[in-house]
Order: sequence, then C-alpha cells, then structure tokens
Amino acid sequence: MSEGPEVRRTADRLQEALAGRVIEGVEFRRRSGGLSTAVEPRILGARVRRVRTFGKHLVVDFTRGVYLHNHMMMFGKWRTYQRAAYDAGRAKPPPRSRRWHGPAAPAGPTDVRDDSRVRLVLRTPDVVAVEFNGPVLSFTTCDPARRVAIRRLGPDALETPFHAAEARRRLRARGRKPLADLLLDQTFVAGIGNKYESELLSELGLDPFNASRRARAAGGRAAAGRDPGDAPAGLPAGRSHTAPAGRRARGLRNGYPRPAS
Repeated sequence: MSEGPEVRRTADRLQEALAGRVIEGVEFRRRSGGLSTAVEPRILGARVRRVRTFGKHLVVDFTRGVYLHNHMMMFGKWRTYQRAAYDAGRAKPPPRSRRWHGPAAPAGPTDVRDDSRVRLVLRTPDVVAVEFNGPVLSFTTCDPARRVAIRRLGPDALETPFHAAEARRRLRARGRKPLADLLLDQTFVAGIGNKYESELLSELGLDPFNASRRARAAGGRAAAGRDPGDAPAGLPAGRSHTAPAGRRARGLRNGYPRPAS
C-alpha cells in the first residue's frame, strides 16, 4: 500500500503536471457508473487548482467547486503523459506485477488507452493524467477534507510544522495500544503504514507488542510524531530508508524488531 511519502510524491507530480491546466476530457471507467449529473457539467472546462494529501488520502481541487478524492490502497497508482504521445498510442502503461501472477503473467497492452487497469483519465490540452486500480476514486462537489473519513485522521506525519502537541494528546488517549498497532492507527498519526512502522520500531529498538504507555521517552517522542520526519524521502530505489542494512538485519525478528535490552 502507498504510504504517506509515496502519496505525497504522487501529489507533487500531479501538481506539477496539472496545476492551472484546463480539463478537456474525463474518462471515468468504473463499474459503478460514470460521472454524476452534478459533476459532469462542472468538471469539463474546469482548471486544476491544487493537489492535497491527508495521510494516505489524495484530493484534487478543481475550479467550479469540484473535487476528486482518491485512496490508492494496495495497487493504485498515477501516471502522467504528454497529450501528443497519449493520442498517438505511444504512452505506455506501468508494468504489471508478476508477484501475484508469476513469470508467465501476460505482458498486457503497450498502449495505456487499452489497459484494463485504468480507472480514470484526465485530459488537458498538453498533459494526460491516468489513475490505475484506484478502489477509492470519487468526484464530489463537497470538499472531501470536511468528510468524516479525513476529519477523523490524526496529524499528517509529513505536515510542516508537525502538530506534535496534538499527537501527544492522542498518544495519551491510546496508551494501552501495542506500539505496532498505535503507529498503524491513522487516527493517531496519518500516513504511516507497515513499512515505516516496522522501520521506526526497529531503528529505536522497541518491542512492537509493548503497550504504548510503556515506551521509553525517546520511543514515545518518535511514536508521537517526532521521527515520522524521517519519512519524506520515502523508499528510494525500492530500498529501506531509515535504518542501515546491517542494523536492519540484526534488529529484526520474524519481521519485528527485537526489544531493547
């Protein structure tokens, strides 16, 4: 699943590619149907204002009071293409994962327009943005940030400045939770998933099964949001970010860190 840093990088790329551009066409390839009658007349001709993130949630703001809410879950991803290459059939989709299908998995189409994973296409005069496999993907005329799914989230781990006082307040209210569960609780701090949860605990040498209130001071500060600042760089080249390789190898026990001595 894309975690906070990956979602933020995606938002930054979409912002750079789409901000200020006019939406000329929309393809909403969902089994549940296309655009609603409230959204369709507003989205065509609207401009992209900005792209925001709330933990693992991504929100695109358009002019004319239209919003796009996206959560990529396990397999969602975005790609942008030059409009000329897209229209000419030269835009290639991302490779299909062989993790689930094995080496004999079909290669899939070479033209992104024919890819069955496509859920949404946003066309501007010179750039096309394509979303693949997005299970949570909806246009609305109400700002998604005002809805319960986002309002209930804890402070964003990547927000600057980080709201450490609010994170500490939420930590005190969740003192009985095991540390591993606490870090995955999006109502505590938003944006941390299994990758960063495991690495933060390994780096600090904390037992993931200990109750949060038993964490030592340094671990408590990290759990309360001081160390999620390690996350913005994400996982460059698919590798771990926070802990050196040797320390990771010594510190993990069946995927969990050894408790501090």
